[in-house]
This record gives sequence, structure tokens and C-alpha cells, in this order.
Amino acid sequence: MRTHALVRLALLFLAFAAPALVRAQFQPPTDEELKMTADPKAPGAAAVYLYREEKTDDHLHYHSYYERIKVLTEKGKELATIHIPYEHRTFKVADIKGRTIHADGTIIPLTAKPSDLMNFKAGSIQINEMVFTLPDVEVGSILEYRLEIRYDDTMVSAPSWEIQQPYFVRKAHYAFIPDSGSSLSYITNSRGDTLDRLAYTSTSSSLVSKVVHEASGNYSLDLTDIPPTPTDDWMPPLNTIKWRLEFYYVHAASAAIFWASEGKQWAKDSERFANPSGFLKNAVSQIVSPGDSDEQKARKIYAAVMKLDNTRFSRTESEAERKAEKLKTIKNAEDVWKQQSGTDDEITLLY
Repeated sequence: MRTHALVRLALLFLAFAAPALVRAQFQPPTDEELKMTADPKAPGAAAVYLYREEKTDDHLHYHSYYERIKVLTEKGKELATIHIPYEHRTFKVADIKGRTIHADGTIIPLTAKPSDLMNFKAGSIQINEMVFTLPDVEVGSILEYRLEIRYDDTMVSAPSWEIQQPYFVRKAHYAFIPDSGSSLSYITNSRGDTLDRLAYTSTSSSLVSKVVHEASGNYSLDLTDIPPTPTDDWMPPLNTIKWRLEFYYVHAASAAIFWASEGKQWAKDSERFANPSGFLKNAVSQIVSPGDSDEQKARKIYAAVMKLDNTRFSRTESEAERKAEKLKTIKNAEDVWKQQSGTDDEITLLY
């Protein structure tokens, strides 16, 4: 009985380990990839992406990324340094593997330890970058790496697929395995709404039409010949035109129902936060004069509010510092004025 139990345990371990082992494999380069010096579909390009793959598995709680890049000029060698942004503490970058393949087929594996650098911090949000450089890169090399970004079993993280890249992409594959079935009844947002439906949207209608919703409930998207991110002068904000596909866990059966519900909630939250207390009315009376016109009052109040510390752009104080200064968590507009600081949204609602 003990032997059978050990065998079952070993089989169970292999069943869980197998997907990770498959993910760790690299694709062997073809002769055409090794010998190529240019791509006729991307004339003059410093590099091209031979293949890109992104996968999100909300059952096993990870995002995986895989890229194969052909370096065609000296400038293309810049792509050897990889920057992976992630939310610190909530996510963890793991299983980084990489290699450089020279045009003669020589393989140089990644052995250097990645650097984990803080990129941005505001309030409780901290964005880090995992940075590593693939070794011994030459013009003609193929850069190849894969990694995973993992998150806790108690959360889900629907993907946002950035389709366009700095250079032409020959082929790309995207996959999403959502948390589904009965487990969806346990997914809620910060207000306690049950998120038992999935929705997705894109900056390109053609992308939406190519998404495959499989019988299993999973989603996939396969693309070829993806143009590079546009870099024209005087173009609109990049986020409005760059190809992107985003998934959401939602509680509404349609967009109209969702926005009607969200609008009511936003209005309720805003009215609660901005409720004009006696303290605020007294503060306003010291800023404006009884004979001021509505425009003059608005200008004076605006000038006073603009003097407040916008914590989106200043150093976030530690808990110890806030305690020493007797600062409490901001819950309403009165707190913003008392502390003479707040986020951009909080200051706007105060005004």
C-alpha cells in the first residue's frame, strides 16, 4: 500500500510538473532563420520578431511570455536587454530562461542573474522592472527567452495583450485560460459584486473578430505579419491606436447594463466623498468674499486647491511618518483639506 501511494504521488507530481517542462523548451532555429539578413516584409528593419507567445492561466495563476527575435543590424542588438514590468508584491517574475543563437548555430545560454529594479511608486502601488541582458549578441543572432509572472491562488488576473511591438512580428500566438465554472461565483470586485462573466475589447475591431472562444471556455488568438508600433510625428496618443486586446471579469450581462451600474456607483461614491461638511463650508468662507461672482469664487477655490500636495507626484510617506504627523487615511474631502494633500482624484473631488 505504501509503494502504491508513493507511485501515485510521483505521478501526481509529474502531472503538475509536465506543463512547466513543456514551457521551458525552446524552438530549434531553422536554416532560413539562421541565414536571414533581412525580411522583405519589413525592409530596413533593425530586427524582427520571429515568434511571440503570451499565455494567461487563471487556473494555475501565471502569465507566460516567450519571444524569438532576429537581430539584423547593430541597432537591433538593443533588444538583447529585456525589461519586464510587474506590480511588486502582488506578482512575482520567475522561471527566466534565455539564450543567444549565433548565425553559425552556436548557442550561448543566459547565466547572469536578472536585476529587480523599482520603476515607479505611488501610494501602495509599486511597479518594478525585472531586467536582464541576453549574452554575446551579434548582428545575425537569434534572441530567445521565456519567463512566467506568477500571482497568488486567491486572485485572478485577466490579460491585456499588447499586440504591436517595436518591430515587425512574423507570427504570434495568444491564449487565455480563465477561471471558470463554479469557481466564478467566488470572484468578486472591491464592492462585493460577483464577477461571473467575461468580456473583452480591443483598439482594433479586426482583432476582436479573430478571437477564438473554444468549446472548453478558453480563448486564443493567432496572428501573422503584425506591423510595428507606429512612430509617426504628431500622431494621436499611442494607447489609442496601438493594437491591444484586453479581457475583463464582469458582473453585467451587457455593456449597457455594466455602464449604467458603474455610473450609479461612481455618482454615489463621489457624492459621499465630496459631501460639503460644516468644516469645508467654513474653509470656503475664508477663501471667498460675499460679493464675489460665481466665476470669482470658482477661481479662488481653484487657486487654493492647486496649492495642495498631489501625492501622485510626490514621495509617499511611510506609515511611521504619517503616524508621527498624526495623519489618518483619507476618507472624504474634509480629510484632504485638513491634511493639505491627496491624490489627483481626491483633490478634484474636493474642488
